[in-house]
Amino acid sequence: MNSSGIVVYHIHFILDKPPVPGWEDVRHQLNAHSLYWIYEGQGVFATEEGAFEARKGMMVYLKPGLRLKMKSDFGQPLRVLMLLMDAAALTFGDFGAPLRVGPIESLQLPLARSLTPEQERQIHEKIRYIERCWVQEREARQAEIGYELASLIASLSVAGRASDPFEEAFAGVRKWIDTHYGEALRIAELAARFGISGSHLRALFLRELGMPPKAYLNRVRDEQAKKYLTLTDEPMKVVAAACGYADEHHFGKMFRKRNGVSPAKFRSSRKNKSDVK
Repeated sequence: MNSSGIVVYHIHFILDKPPVPGWEDVRHQLNAHSLYWIYEGQGVFATEEGAFEARKGMMVYLKPGLRLKMKSDFGQPLRVLMLLMDAAALTFGDFGAPLRVGPIESLQLPLARSLTPEQERQIHEKIRYIERCWVQEREARQAEIGYELASLIASLSVAGRASDPFEEAFAGVRKWIDTHYGEALRIAELAARFGISGSHLRALFLRELGMPPKAYLNRVRDEQAKKYLTLTDEPMKVVAAACGYADEHHFGKMFRKRNGVSPAKFRSSRKNKSDVK
């Protein structure tokens, strides 16, 4: 007997959860499949198997029955587009044989997947289009919505499949340093956050940038400090705090070590050059 089949999807609802600082919630509807598209902020998601960081550019898939706790960051609150759906397999037999319909227990998707910037853009456009169609004309455009949803899930099933998790961890740590240099960062904690050992992270930084992660953090802070000194008249303690230094004394010591002059002399020299022009 020859048989073939297709998978069909039906959306129950779509919710765009607003980015309220520090919000906490749980997954309420456990009897369906859910896609949680995170397009702003960061936080922590936890299942019975453990917790993981939830952040912008991540798609989370929840199979039926999986419990989830969610907690948003206060400074960068999560914004999540939640899509609840059913999935069923339609199987066709030989001519004249009855059509068989059965629920799908789990889609071939990972629990959480971080996407590249290009994938992120494409997925965001797809899911926003589905949302608009469903909100505005769900009855008239059921076939189109089903097609677009199937296309979205197919894209998610291959997105990142060939990616190296260690390369993703390296990129994640580097981006975190680039955007959080003003905070008290510990490399060991960053490595743990992105699921990589400290030694492996160090090896990747040496291979890609020619320096360990701590040296890269120091370089980023130094570059930002130079911008503050050149472009602003902020007091030294303000510059120090903005660039992640413990205090003004530590800032001065680190700056002289890297540049051979004090922050004050560096600022003065830049001002003099500007006056000459």
